Amino acid sequence: MWSWVTDNSDTINVVLNAAMLFVWLGYFHLLHVTFKKQNRPNILINRGAGEDLESRCIVANMSPSPIYVQAVKVEVTVGEQKFSRVVSDTEKLHEGQSARMAIETTAQGPVAEGDLLDLGKFSRLVEMVLQTIPPDKRPASPEEVDEMEVTVFAVYTARNDLVGASRRFRLRKEGDEISLVPTTVMAVQKSGWRQRKQLAAQYPLR
Repeated sequence: MWSWVTDNSDTINVVLNAAMLFVWLGYFHLLHVTFKKQNRPNILINRGAGEDLESRCIVANMSPSPIYVQAVKVEVTVGEQKFSRVVSDTEKLHEGQSARMAIETTAQGPVAEGDLLDLGKFSRLVEMVLQTIPPDKRPASPEEVDEMEVTVFAVYTARNDLVGASRRFRLRKEGDEISLVPTTVMAVQKSGWRQRKQLAAQYPLR
């Protein structure tokens, strides 16, 4: 047995080195995947305190690092037509006064990891978009809107990159009841290279 090992030592060394190389490659791949996952931004957009137009639009930062919200854009669909407006840093989004931070009234600023931003009622966001529509094309009330989409533009501080997220909601009308139903389980994250390029092209420069 020992003589066989001695006679084939070169072959055994090659096999062992190859096996060790694969082990290290697997280890580095696992480290790379874990690092990317831990440093991936995750911005949630959801309803709060209800499921209708009077519920609050909540933006939560579930990333492992803070984000800086640059802008928030809302797009509404009325029939075949779409209208949009930047609702951040235009006027107060909250109906009442808040002393927490300036971000609560401008929807711009830093949001720590695990923290959230209240954009106000969905009905108010829709009304802000409707104000930009010519009177002859403007729906009489937010309830006449078919769908709306909220898009968040933010800087991910861990990478100093422009990232974002968007989520679309459909107005489901059943008799006198109107509910706001998300069309996706979670907000669509826009953090890949191609998505960030598209996001930069859509960024509302004013």
